[in-house]
Amino acid sequence: MAIYVSNKEFERWYDRHEESHPGEIFVIMWSGLVICLLILDFIYGSHYEIPGSVVSAYIAVLTILVITRKSKELYRRKKRR
Repeated sequence: MAIYVSNKEFERWYDRHEESHPGEIFVIMWSGLVICLLILDFIYGSHYEIPGSVVSAYIAVLTILVITRKSKELYRRKKRR
């Protein structure tokens, strides 16, 4: 995932980026998964626990989303000048 995002941002900054948003769909799918797991955690109580690796991966996905949004904002500012 990090390689894909890095490549996408490189292409954006060198004006070779196509405007598509599959990354946002990916984040929505991750969010849906985490919400489902939270519901299962609530329903099953002590019989089910969300794996730590899922929580770590979700935090990484959200972090990458924030970084790419900031990069996109900086790029748009640069293009307006």
